[in-house]
Amino acid sequence: MTEASVSFAGNLTDDPEIRYTAAGIARAMFRVAVSGRREHEASFFTVVVWRDQAKHAAESLAKRQPGRGRGPAPTAELDR
Repeated sequence: MTEASVSFAGNLTDDPEIRYTAAGIARAMFRVAVSGRREHEASFFTVVVWRDQAKHAAESLAKRQPGRGRGPAPTAELDR
């Protein structure tokens, strides 16, 4: 079965935040605001990147810069 994915383009809402795991693996997290079809409608995506991509994101991205992303579509488990 093929996993659904989502692609988006927008502007970063904050500078990327980089942290390291106990094992020394870099992880950067940032949010991207995406305008909807209507001017007052927006969606926000939290982006997490690891290792070299995390270091690159922390060094080269900043708040209000355009950003693009693609990844697995979010899923929710239904309570039964």
